[in-house]
Amino acid sequence: ALKKDGTVTGWGVGGSNTNLEENLIGKYAFEGSLQSASAGANSLQAFGSYQYVGDGHGGGQAIRMNGDRSLYYSNGGYMRAPFMENTNLPAVTFNFWTRRENLDGSLDPNDTALLVYSNRCARPNLKL
Repeated sequence: ALKKDGTVTGWGVGGSNTNLEENLIGKYAFEGSLQSASAGANSLQAFGSYQYVGDGHGGGQAIRMNGDRSLYYSNGGYMRAPFMENTNLPAVTFNFWTRRENLDGSLDPNDTALLVYSNRCARPNLKL
């Protein structure tokens, strides 16, 4: 179950109870930090133009990666996971909740997405 405080106690998958915290490499709340809350404590690195923004769902924060709104992305913010550079993992999956910001700075509530990337299989971005 996913608790309101963001912790995961287990998730039913195919009739089994799988602990999602097991083998977790990183879990990031972006509460003013790029440090992971997972047991591995693997931190991210941010570069370019980014900022923490507050007053999110439940009063939490998020990180805004600022782009230049051009056709070719340049001089914008991005993150790196340096701990992934020397891993020998057979598969990796990344999940992100995203929300697009309109040109006037407002958030579009109809353009929220869960981005899923796995190097094992291709999955489409899920629009919510």
